[in-house]
Amino acid sequence: MSAYLLKRDGGTYYLPRSIPLAQRQRFGGKCEWVRLPGANDRNEAKRLIPACLIALDRRWKRMP
Repeated sequence: MSAYLLKRDGGTYYLPRSIPLAQRQRFGGKCEWVRLPGANDRNEAKRLIPACLIALDRRWKRMP
């Protein structure tokens, strides 16, 4: 799961996620959404991945 966790120049980890095709128009045609777990420590960021994925899935399901 941590293979999808990337690090920005500032040291903050982020989680890129593909935007579902049905939702891309709402995001200006973007294909990828970036979620910041809010951690500078890799182990802490890895621990936060499941909560980030759940939050993104809920957000997309709420959108018409």
